Amino acid sequence: MRKLIVLLLLFVFVVPVLAQSEEVAHIRVAHFSVDAPTVDIYIDGMIEVEGMDFPVVSEWIEIPAGTHSIAIAPAGAPAEEAVIGPVNVDFAAESWLTVAAIGLAGNDTLGAQVLEENYTDLNAAEARLSVFHGILGVNLVNVIANDTTLIGGLGYPGAFGEESDGFQSVDVVVNTYNIEIQLEDGTTAVEVGSLKLGENRNYFIAMVGTAANPQFVVMTSDITELMGGGEAAEEITAEDLGEGQLWTQIGRASCRER
Repeated sequence: MRKLIVLLLLFVFVVPVLAQSEEVAHIRVAHFSVDAPTVDIYIDGMIEVEGMDFPVVSEWIEIPAGTHSIAIAPAGAPAEEAVIGPVNVDFAAESWLTVAAIGLAGNDTLGAQVLEENYTDLNAAEARLSVFHGILGVNLVNVIANDTTLIGGLGYPGAFGEESDGFQSVDVVVNTYNIEIQLEDGTTAVEVGSLKLGENRNYFIAMVGTAANPQFVVMTSDITELMGGGEAAEEITAEDLGEGQLWTQIGRASCRER
């Protein structure tokens, strides 16, 4: 009887610990610093992504939930020579965090911005548009789709204090949208062009580069497939994109100009 009680106690206290240890989070890294060199990404001192160039976005990496050390170092350099970090980031269970290298190496504004992405289910016939303002020196911008303001007053990280991350999402009805990012005076800063938004998909658009040479990155993910363990990002086809210049992820730490 005593042995049975001991076994029951072990089950009560050990099994929850094991279950907790299986909780996972997700991270990807974005190289959005136009003048920074090719970099390697370290997580907890171990290299996870190698040879990232501007403006590449890595694949999602699954890690145990909890606090992890993130460091970004020049390609081939050890973590001790990181140009960003090491910085401790807390990853909640089932969170999806993009760590973006932003700023300019040339004027010592290089840093990292953590973006908490939303991959919760969408309503029927809806898509999610997630926009990041990553151009240092550009004031507030508005995201316009088919002549309607979807996101207004989006600033570079820190524009509204330390808590502002320059990132905002909005759910929209599935449709083809002509998307542009405008300055407050109505001048077009970035013209994404015609983008076909599909049902239950997330479209991550990052405004990158410099004020003199603005660029953009578009990543698309099927939310249902992603949450079920499928591929996190897919190449956007010409049918999905329409006209315009685009950088898309093709595979791990690689990109292509369309």
